[in-house]
Amino acid sequence: MDITKLAELARRDKTLPLLPLKDPLNEKKASLYAELELNLATFFRSPKEERLKRYCIVLKDFLAIANETKWLYLLLLDEQQIVQFSTKWQTRSLNVLYLILQQQVNKSYFERKSEPLVHAWHIFIKYGLVEAGFTSEQIEEKYYELYA
Repeated sequence: MDITKLAELARRDKTLPLLPLKDPLNEKKASLYAELELNLATFFRSPKEERLKRYCIVLKDFLAIANETKWLYLLLLDEQQIVQFSTKWQTRSLNVLYLILQQQVNKSYFERKSEPLVHAWHIFIKYGLVEAGFTSEQIEEKYYELYA
């Protein structure tokens, strides 16, 4: 997966925020985090035939936050890292995995730190490759279909 290209498409995305903005200049970051959280919940509840599309929407949300916070360089992955993620074990509990993702995303927002977001990103990438069984090629193809 070429994260840099995917992030560039995320930068160009003109999708309206899921929740209304009262102060667009000061709420941008909060809006991006809220969208990530809402789309993450939707992804985990989506039917199997919609999973890849929903996965790519959440992927875009992570990249939009990284673009806005200037943390994109921390989310870049090379092929070796992607292979490492795909060889990890499956999680024992999707409920716990979901709660950890939510906790890390919230921690990143409220503490204004990159490390929890990077941790959530790695968990999410691993989930897509292992638990969901997507290939990096499938993810890229669907992402380009949605955002190119």
